Amino acid sequence: MSSTLPAEYTPIEEYAIIGDCASAALVEMNGSIDWQWATWWLGALLGTFHGLFILIVIMPALPDVHPRMAGKHHGPTPTRQLEPPGFMALNYGRNTPAITLIAHAVYGILLGAFY
Repeated sequence: MSSTLPAEYTPIEEYAIIGDCASAALVEMNGSIDWQWATWWLGALLGTFHGLFILIVIMPALPDVHPRMAGKHHGPTPTRQLEPPGFMALNYGRNTPAITLIAHAVYGILLGAFY
């Protein structure tokens, strides 16, 4: 039983794999290399950077877009009763930045390891 592939796909039989148990490369017979470099440490790094972006950029901007959160320019009212997160969400507890970064890093590790 033979299957025909579209012209843009190279059959797997025309590849060799070179790797070191952390990353791998598929080398085609003509010498072109298709890299597979999504690993757990890259996922952890990207997850940590994403967590830092959330804590430093998004969380301080949250009072400007959330209708029930008090902000710098207008304090608490009967409808605005949520406390603003502050820098790195420290108003929600001193463990919030650490837990946020750990959670983002673990999620990145899972994506990098299994993607």
